[in-house]
Amino acid sequence: MRPLSILLLSDGRPGSYHLSEGIILAIQLYRPSVVTRLDVRRRGWSGKVLAVLVNAGMPPRWLLKIVHGIDADALPPVDLIVSSGAETLAANIVLARLRTVPNIFYGSLRWFRRDDFALVLTSYAQHAKGNRHLMVLKPSSAVADAVPRLEAHQLGPKQPPKVAGLLIGGSTRGFVFTEDYWRRLAEFAALTHKTYGTRWIISNSRRTPPAASDAMAATTASIGENGASFIDVRKAGSDTIRPLFQQAEAVVCSGDSSTMISEVVSAMLPAVSVTPEQYHFTREEDAYRRYMIAKGWCQNVPISELSPQRFLLELDRIEPLKTNPIKELGATLRDRLPELYQE
Repeated sequence: MRPLSILLLSDGRPGSYHLSEGIILAIQLYRPSVVTRLDVRRRGWSGKVLAVLVNAGMPPRWLLKIVHGIDADALPPVDLIVSSGAETLAANIVLARLRTVPNIFYGSLRWFRRDDFALVLTSYAQHAKGNRHLMVLKPSSAVADAVPRLEAHQLGPKQPPKVAGLLIGGSTRGFVFTEDYWRRLAEFAALTHKTYGTRWIISNSRRTPPAASDAMAATTASIGENGASFIDVRKAGSDTIRPLFQQAEAVVCSGDSSTMISEVVSAMLPAVSVTPEQYHFTREEDAYRRYMIAKGWCQNVPISELSPQRFLLELDRIEPLKTNPIKELGATLRDRLPELYQE
């Protein structure tokens, strides 16, 4: 069987293209594929205006050239288009029309029509409407080689993790992180190592404020190289946290990112989210967090209540996934889009 030719449209944001990579990885488990990545920008055009133009059936080549600066004829042959992120919506649709191939999008469609996609993936039950929608855990390539940790469900006061991960993000809509939050989180990591001997693998993100990154770097240095390591994306880049997922038995996340928490859950690891003093979820985010907690995959702790002992109590309440959701997604995509798996 020849390799499937997949076009990944990227808005340049790791949070978006990691989702697309997770979808493609799920497909590749059942059919060999060759992936071409194309950066897409709207160049100042509003999403609402683009939706009107796309829904009105404006010529695809014109839209791609004027809006995105893309020469459609210069692109290689393609069997499938995959993307995530609002920047990519219009290009996803018009390229699929131009090449008459299936297309997959992860996320909210805003003003675009679901019938313009072969399949739309979402993690929000409120958006999973119609037979073209599929509700899934947020897919990610970061957990490609995740395997069940048979001992993970035993973690707790009687069995602290030997290695734990700490993923930190940054302030975003609805979340305000103070210097006190980062100080408490750093002190928690240091005290957990001192009390239980837990070794930490810590990683920041591109949204992490410099002061928080510096605090984590200082904490790592104070603990010592045998007790902690720091993956600093300012130096190492955004795609270098695989060692954390491969080595950690449990992961603590700052509470701002559902994607980070989903990656931990999908890696079949216990996830503990730590929320700041001030935060607010959208209705969709709140439902998604409650869904993961109700499933027993993760727990949430306010920063004011975080301690090594509370951390272990929360781990004792978590029952991680036993099967890799990327493999399950691959099987579902094969069932929903069988034409992609046939010569």
